[in-house]
Amino acid sequence: MVRIKFIRMAAAAIALLAVSVLFLHLSTTDHEFSRYNIGWNGTSVFAGNLEDAGGVILHETADLPNYRDAVLLLIAPEGEISDSEIGDYRAFLKGNNTIFIFDESGASNKLLKEIGSDIRVIPGKIAGFDSGYADTRLPNGYPESDHPLLEGVASIAFNHPAQVMGGEVLVSSGIFSWYDLDGSGRMEAGEPSGRFVFISSQPIGGGEVIVCADPSILINTMLGRGVPGDGAIFAENLLSYRNTAILESAHSATAATGGIGEALAHLKASPPLQAGIMGACLLVAGIAWRRRVCSGCQS
Repeated sequence: MVRIKFIRMAAAAIALLAVSVLFLHLSTTDHEFSRYNIGWNGTSVFAGNLEDAGGVILHETADLPNYRDAVLLLIAPEGEISDSEIGDYRAFLKGNNTIFIFDESGASNKLLKEIGSDIRVIPGKIAGFDSGYADTRLPNGYPESDHPLLEGVASIAFNHPAQVMGGEVLVSSGIFSWYDLDGSGRMEAGEPSGRFVFISSQPIGGGEVIVCADPSILINTMLGRGVPGDGAIFAENLLSYRNTAILESAHSATAATGGIGEALAHLKASPPLQAGIMGACLLVAGIAWRRRVCSGCQS
């Protein structure tokens, strides 16, 4: 009898482990920049650090006007932004807040124009001999300002960055850099060379706009151990720069999900749905308990 009970318990434990592994597999994704991606090119580490620090995941831009002394992090922006949403971003800036955009594709240029910023992202790849790697396509960036976000930062390792133009320069490449037009990582004849801007800022509407031409400085592999430079310190500074750090997921690749991840995201963002599911579980448990009690009384 004891042996049968042990076998049942072992089988239940194995089944629970299998379900847990399956759940983990289905709730993650391999989408680049997704906060649900635990692989090298996801942002799960940064998103986890943000939530641990008391940060907020934003699902609707309509909530933006309610914030004061906050930094909104828009990583790898994508999708169309409506006029009403642009109004939300403008109202957010008026509350003495910061919008920090990480974009290499130029997808944010329309938003930047609409909120009154002169900063623009220029797509392309900047390479440089100043690199902590053997690959010139991972150039270093160096502070050009005493901005609080750069406290403790001597250099940042970038990963196939584009460039930004306009605004006040915060971080730029080394002098031995070039516009890698053919993507070879080698300086070829006819490729523009010199210093290129990776991060710049501009005061707008009572707040501040900052643009970085490389969202991948926040992916898991670039925040790991052994990465040259002070990118991890810069990421930590982002979370403490303002009273509240907000990760924008309404128009960001960080919101990309896979498997049942989308359902879980909706569940996490909806307290009424959580309460409904909990109530249903309690109801089922109550019915099962009542049947068991009644069965015991009959026997």
